Amino acid sequence: AADPVAAAAAKIKLITEVKAKKTSDARAKKALEEAEAAGATARELAEASNDRGIALLGGGEAERATAAFEWARDKDPTYPDPSFNLAKQTAMAGEISETVKHLQEVHKRGGKKLLKQVGFDPVFEIVKDDPEVAKIIK
Repeated sequence: AADPVAAAAAKIKLITEVKAKKTSDARAKKALEEAEAAGATARELAEASNDRGIALLGGGEAERATAAFEWARDKDPTYPDPSFNLAKQTAMAGEISETVKHLQEVHKRGGKKLLKQVGFDPVFEIVKDDPEVAKIIK
């Protein structure tokens, strides 16, 4: 039988690798698969990919960040954070309808705390007064 402590350590190492900005996208995807095989939950995998997206975005790698956020969003349909990060990205790009869609997804996933930020985060200035957004940020 496999050593559960070693398996847990391997999983943590893989998740850490995924989050690292310097890890190539292909390797990150492989590490996510390996972490899943090692027993990582959908939420742990989604969080790792979401954290990777944040790191990439911070490093000016918007396209790669989008891919990481989308992977995270698709991996765990109950996790609101990646949809919120996608909303932030589309808001910064001035894409109002996409931003509204992402914020509605955050709402659907129960991201109440995240939606509260929309009212005072200048990034969301372009959608703050949108009637669809106003309905969900209350």
